Order: sequence, then structure tokens, then C-alpha cells
Amino acid sequence: MTLPTWLKVVCRAGGTPLQGMFFSISLKMRRKNHFAVPAGPSDGFGVVMVTHADIEHWVNWQRNTFIMDYTGLPDATGDIEVFVMNREALAGALKAYDLYRSISDFPPEYPDQLEEAKRILDGLAPVDLTVEVEHDGEGVVVHTLAVPA
Repeated sequence: MTLPTWLKVVCRAGGTPLQGMFFSISLKMRRKNHFAVPAGPSDGFGVVMVTHADIEHWVNWQRNTFIMDYTGLPDATGDIEVFVMNREALAGALKAYDLYRSISDFPPEYPDQLEEAKRILDGLAPVDLTVEVEHDGEGVVVHTLAVPA
């Protein structure tokens, strides 16, 4: 199994690409906790490109911050779960930002972008958010989840 060097993630709301959205990419591990990699915001086509460097950044931050809770990428099973962050997930990401901003290098625009994603979702009629993923990994299985906005 070879983890992807890139993932192309596309968000859709009712089949229409949605700009300004964030994704949660969960890398499943054989031991200890799975790694959660946030990605976004999506561009005008609903797309976010995630590189291996992006993945390593968040994996290293989690492993270094919570040293007893995580192993590392060599323990990856090859299963990856991806979903669009809905209102609840965005609220959780904002709480995590408030809690960890003093010990992480979040981009300065991150909280405003999360708030904007919430505003976009608040303006939608009830709809499911779906995700499509392309990648260059070998032996990797990507599970996508549809979530209510």
C-alpha cells in the first residue's frame, strides 16, 4: 500500500459544486487513533487539492501534540474516509481552533474561512453534502460519506 501524494476532493450540494467548504480526511491506522486531516476551503469548482505535505503536516502536529495517542503514517491501513464538514463539524473545528491556536500554526485566515463556510451552509435549503475523491495512491480505499448540510 502506498499513501497518495495528492488527493483531489470535490464538494457538491445537491449535485452542484460548492465553493468555500472544508473537508475532513481520516486516515485509518492499525494501532491507536486515526489521523484527522482538515482541508479547504474549496474553490469555485468545489475542489480542494491535498498534498502529501499537507497530510504530513497534520499527522505530525497531532502526533507531536498528543504523543501517547498516535503512531505514524507507517501504521496506515490504506483506508481513508472523507466527508464535507457540515455545520456541526465546522462548529467543532472552530472550538478546536480556539483550544489549540496557541500551540499550532493555523493559517491566520482559518477561523474566518470556517465561519464563512458556516454562513454558506446556513444559506442553503436542506441538502446532502457529497464528496468525490481522486488520488494517486496504490492499494488505498477511499470511503466517502454524504452528510446533511
